[in-house]
Amino acid sequence: MARKRTGIRRIRLISDIPGIKLVPNIKEKSLEDLAAYQEWKDSYGMGTGTYPEFLVFRELVRRGFRPFIDFEYQSNQLGGRTKLGGAVVDFLLEQSIAGRVQGEFFHFTTTEEKLINIIQRRRLEGQGFIVVDMLALEVENSPSRIVSLF
Repeated sequence: MARKRTGIRRIRLISDIPGIKLVPNIKEKSLEDLAAYQEWKDSYGMGTGTYPEFLVFRELVRRGFRPFIDFEYQSNQLGGRTKLGGAVVDFLLEQSIAGRVQGEFFHFTTTEEKLINIIQRRRLEGQGFIVVDMLALEVENSPSRIVSLF
């Protein structure tokens, strides 16, 4: 059976890069990691921050990036959540590199969610951003490797 083409070209994710393999089994979260995650949410007011976002945030800090100085977390762009077509970029580096942690459940479950992400990406790129999408599963498996690619 032939696949129907939608006219939308495929977006490259980090897992699409040759030599990068998606490891399907997520490493089990340690109690220390879960406690650090909760402390991060409490201390930075990140009530909606996800565990994979925490891992990227922590890895950036481990690499010497200073929060809200060297990188911005949850950066409103193109009107943020208040404007149709706006975006909240998970991590903004050097005011031009937009890192988005893409949870498989929230970003790829329906065709509508996929289209919204494609449109946001195109709009961000149209404004001069370099957009890097990081799958949550990849981040949970190897945060250091994914952040080094980011």
